Amino acid sequence: MFFVAQTLKSLFPDLLDRLGQIEDPRLKDSPLKKLIYPIEAILYASIAMYLFREGSRNAMNADRLEAEFLKNYKTIFQVDLPHMDLVEQVLRVLNSDELEKLKSEFIHILLKRKVFHKFRFLKKYFLVAIDGTLEVSYDYKHCNQCTYKVFNKGTKRENGFIMS
Repeated sequence: MFFVAQTLKSLFPDLLDRLGQIEDPRLKDSPLKKLIYPIEAILYASIAMYLFREGSRNAMNADRLEAEFLKNYKTIFQVDLPHMDLVEQVLRVLNSDELEKLKSEFIHILLKRKVFHKFRFLKKYFLVAIDGTLEVSYDYKHCNQCTYKVFNKGTKRENGFIMS
């Protein structure tokens, strides 16, 4: 955990401040102007879940029950770790445009610092991986070129369309 925090602080020293500048959607609907967990703690928890390679929110919540884990998390990241169900609820209503803008700014920083240069293809090209999971799905057979998955009983699933 310490190495992850050190790397984040060296690459993005103002990460916590930048996360805190994102508009909290909970403040629009809530008469309370002070919430238990600020937006930066919630967003940091979502980043930490990814960095720690947790398989699920439940796994992260299990770690959250350990006093030593919570103490180390607070010491290293300077924020409390909220329950991951709260994180999921906030991320569902958060304006993703602000996160996309922040992500592109951070990628620009990484490119400027030449972090990716040692991973270039043919010492010239940057490889880009795009995860389009669940971005496009159909309730009908869209085209013959669509990919599909075959399940144990021989059922095929093609982008949300089940074929027998």
